[in-house]
Amino acid sequence: MSDSSNHRSPQVPAVVQAIRVMRCLGRSAVPMSVSAVARATAISPSTCFNLLRTLAAEGLVTFDPAAKTYSLGLGLLELASPLHGRGRTELIRPLLERLALDYDALVALWEVTENERIVLVDRVHGYGAVRIEMRIGQRVPAFAGAVGRCVAAIVGLSPGELRRRFEMLRWGVPIAFEDYLADVERAREDGFALDLGHWFKGINVVATAIADDGGRPRLGIAGLTIAGRLSEAELRRFGGEMRESARLIGRALFGIEDLGWCRGASAEGGAEEPGGARQAAAASGR
Repeated sequence: MSDSSNHRSPQVPAVVQAIRVMRCLGRSAVPMSVSAVARATAISPSTCFNLLRTLAAEGLVTFDPAAKTYSLGLGLLELASPLHGRGRTELIRPLLERLALDYDALVALWEVTENERIVLVDRVHGYGAVRIEMRIGQRVPAFAGAVGRCVAAIVGLSPGELRRRFEMLRWGVPIAFEDYLADVERAREDGFALDLGHWFKGINVVATAIADDGGRPRLGIAGLTIAGRLSEAELRRFGGEMRESARLIGRALFGIEDLGWCRGASAEGGAEEPGGARQAAAASGR
């Protein structure tokens, strides 16, 4: 694992607050006053006023002098113009690359289909000489492995229905349904799940999933490593970073403020935004 996973760049408070203000305006269906933005973002009114005035001067927000309200400005479209026409996978890829390099792992992007399958749509390798390979287009049952535990956490089937689907799966190393169910419950708390060599024998996997604004699972992200390369504590740290990346993707692509299915602590203002997520957010116009 590279040192970059342990040493994140310090955040600049003013920049973090400005981004929070613009996100607040992006979520609002109507223009907002300074006081309304200040209440919604928990930023002091004086600081909020200065931020909005600066953003307006740069064209990133628009000020209505009659109503004394603010909304997002055309300057954001100018910033996002290089991203127009790029596909979803291309926008997410830099985020996968960062995770793959930080943890020397294969990081895979899965799309969840309506017929309870997940399809591999992209993958990025780490820097190691020995690596895991998966082919684009590979299909796996939606409830299998680490991604499957997250899908199960999102869908919220009854234990009986989940057991029926579980019994249709072919595991590399069998796992008891009770242990699988406990993993699903933990995924709801953590926002990610582990599979320690059960789906693919000898391969440890950490994964998360992203639901749309209707609560349907749409994407999964998984990190695969050869068993023993990362400790369980490192895998959980990997999962935490993956969860924050998933939050950013969900916000950018589906307009959801959080994962939606995870009961864990909110990441508001707490995670560095990787480049890929920033690009996806800009392309979505949010």
